[in-house]
Amino acid sequence: FGYSITGTFELPSELDAYTFTGAVGDHIIIQMNEGDRIIEPTLTLYAPDGSQVAVDTDNTTAVLDSILLEQAGTYTLLATDQTGDETGEYNLSLQRINNPGNATTLNFGESITGAIELPSELEAYTFAASAGEKIGIALSSLTPGFDQTFQLFAPTGELITSGTGDDFLNGITLTQAGTHTLLVTDQGGNE
Repeated sequence: FGYSITGTFELPSELDAYTFTGAVGDHIIIQMNEGDRIIEPTLTLYAPDGSQVAVDTDNTTAVLDSILLEQAGTYTLLATDQTGDETGEYNLSLQRINNPGNATTLNFGESITGAIELPSELEAYTFAASAGEKIGIALSSLTPGFDQTFQLFAPTGELITSGTGDDFLNGITLTQAGTHTLLVTDQGGNE
């Protein structure tokens, strides 16, 4: 969890398979975008027992968002071009929302600078908070033309709020105690 990769469909109708180990109760997000703007990404996720968990297809960025894993074991992710007639590069990111991989810890009152290195990359930040605390989140892009988006999740993986662009959200009341997760990515998944 917490990694982004670049893959390539070298042949039309190619199907690339990836696996990861999940636990019951994990909330995950997976993004795939058209790395060189040719393919139409399609993601299909299968549980350890072979049943289909989720599927998404898009012209630019396919997203399996806030998927709750109900089985422990090895999950299989299939990535392909929607029409099966294109070749080219794509970018793929996998992140766990509750207990994210490679997350940066935030402290209240702290300002940090981050970077999105690959399109569809999911930068994860975590912070501990008590139920009833009110927080504010401010994001601004240091790169002209880059539009970021963020999602704030509770310790159990439920989405609390989200925002896009140079956004400032103030007075967000947290209802759960524990480690919260903030995911930041490119708004279109392609910059």
